[in-house]
Amino acid sequence: MLSTKEHEQKTAALMDGAVRSVALYGLENASTKTISACCGINEAYIYRYFESKEDLLAKTFEREDKLFLDMILDNFPVLSYESIDYEVRCRLLFMRCWKYVTGRPSELKFYMRYYHSLMYNTYSFVNHTKQYSILVDKLRSAFPAEGGGVELIMRHILDTLLTTALMYVSNPEGIDSDEVAEINFKMIFSVVREFIDKNKLAAAATGKQSGV
Repeated sequence: MLSTKEHEQKTAALMDGAVRSVALYGLENASTKTISACCGINEAYIYRYFESKEDLLAKTFEREDKLFLDMILDNFPVLSYESIDYEVRCRLLFMRCWKYVTGRPSELKFYMRYYHSLMYNTYSFVNHTKQYSILVDKLRSAFPAEGGGVELIMRHILDTLLTTALMYVSNPEGIDSDEVAEINFKMIFSVVREFIDKNKLAAAATGKQSGV
């Protein structure tokens, strides 16, 4: 019987194999055989640690989803630095997100291919929505009282970031990452500037209510 540590190592390795398999071959072509080949672990272990291939892919997405969210939340306080220009604060947060996702191209390809699949809607939508409610709640307080659609705006911001990053990592030759990032940031900031109150956003980033 494997120890807890060995169990965790094998589980993580299988998830890594799922990431590489989907990144290399696409979600529709990711099989237990390709996942096994990508991590060097017999495919029988997939059924020992997961209910099915779909369960493995869903749990792998959940892992990557949480890592991405944790990175955003860890860097979110930069928006509270009122001694720095508002646009500069937003750019700092954006660039940390950009460097994170473009620095992990296989994980980004896996994430986006899974996120835009029927499998995501079937297995992961509810958990993703619950996980990101923390970020939604932070942003909600920064919207005007008569405003709405915070979930829609947040989804638009993240989709713009991730879609542009995916285009970049899929064909980076001859393309300046900083230039692409700046164009992407300006598109996102135009939305932020229009819909989000900068003073309330600074308060949200510190966990305080604006005006208190």
